[in-house]
Parts: sequence; structure tokens; C-alpha cells
Amino acid sequence: MRNNIQIVLIILSIFLITACTNSETESEQNNTDPFMNLSNTPKEAGEEEPPLDSPLDGLTEEDKILPEEENKEQSDAEEIEEAQPELDDMQRAIPVDPNTPPEQYLGDEASQVEMIRDLPFDNFKERWNAISDANYSNLYIKEFQETQTDDGITYTASLANNLELQVHVTSDYVQSVGAYTKSSVDAMKMLSAWYQVIQVMHPNIEVHDVDAFFHEIGVGPNGNLTALKMGSIPYYHITYEIAKVDNEYVFLGTYR
Repeated sequence: MRNNIQIVLIILSIFLITACTNSETESEQNNTDPFMNLSNTPKEAGEEEPPLDSPLDGLTEEDKILPEEENKEQSDAEEIEEAQPELDDMQRAIPVDPNTPPEQYLGDEASQVEMIRDLPFDNFKERWNAISDANYSNLYIKEFQETQTDDGITYTASLANNLELQVHVTSDYVQSVGAYTKSSVDAMKMLSAWYQVIQVMHPNIEVHDVDAFFHEIGVGPNGNLTALKMGSIPYYHITYEIAKVDNEYVFLGTYR
């Protein structure tokens, strides 16, 4: 009887110990932090986080270009194309050496220069007087006097006192245009005639180009002629002759 009681007590003791052990294990598991495995939980030293999957994985280099970057590239390309005309405009403004053949710097315009080598005389008077109107020079051609020569006709017109214009013509085309002073004449009036000789022989020339040519031949401010160069000066397809005898000046442009 006593032995049976002891056996029962031992069995109860084993059951109680087992029950307590299971209870402690469950308590430890329940007390575990449920957020321990989240990414913002501090990692132990030496522990590395697994790499994240990139949304760009599996895409080509062209596919990885964002719309903003693509638009920026297109905008940059358009800006470069728009800048080209400006660059072209800057190239046209480069000063031209009068001794340089027109074909070397005029490009497509060279053919136009070639075409105006032959200046018809039939409307020369109208051309000259239109330039006089534009310049307010009052150097008008009223009438021409004809003089026959071996190779054509020379037309002479009085522009002002002691200032005349001579136009030499062969086969109805102008060969040369010259401004002549017979005696002392107002320098500004004489230079106005020279100015118009250049304009009529270069129909497409710009005013600032004529000013640059005057500077090249030594015409100073306010018509100062102390540094004026004498002799032959080639300019485009025309040769200009500048001469002085006493107080008489000759300014003659001849097609080459």
C-alpha cells in the first residue's frame, strides 16, 4: 500500500515538472518581439542585409532612360540646331579682305557677284539718281554728254560745280565709272560722289562695307584726306584708281 502511494507521488511530481517546463517555453515564445525581423531593427555586428530587388532589373540601357532625361536630351539637341544659324550669322559678319577673290568668302553669293560684273547702261541714270535720293547728296545726273572712243562711248555728266561723273560703256554695258574734280572742291561733296560710285558698281553692298573701304584707303573723320592712299586698289571684281594732281582728284572704278 505504501509502495503504491509512493509511486503515485512520483508520477504526480513528474507531471508537475513537465507542465511547468512547457509553460515557461510558451511564455518565452510569446515574449519574443514580433518586429525583430523588420529592416529597421538593428543588426548584429558583421551581419549583412540581403540585396533589394531593383525595379530597373532586367531592363536595357535605353529602357532605363527616364522621360525627363529623354526630354532634356531632345531640348539640348534643339538648342544646338537653333544656335547654328547664329553661328552662320557670325561667320558672315567677319571682315572681308578686299584682295581676296569673292569666290573664297561669298559661298553661294559668289554667283550673284559674277552676274553683276555686267552692269547695263540703259538704266544707269535712274540707278544713280535713286542712290542720290537715298543719300540726300543732291548729286543728280540731269543729262549726259556723249564722246565716241575707239572701244565704245564715254558719257559725262556734271554733278556739282567742278565735279563730274564719267561712265565708259562698251556694247551697252558699263566698263568703268569715275568721279573727277576739275579744281578745288568741297571734300565732303567729292567723297559723296566716290561713295555713290562704289554703291552703283556694287548694287548689293552694305553701307558699313563702304565705310570700311573708305577707312582702308585712308579717308579720315570729317573727310580728312591727309592719309589718303594713291594708286590701284582691288576690291572684289573691281579695281579702283585713286590719283591726285595738284588739287584735282580722280576716283575711277573699272571692272576686271
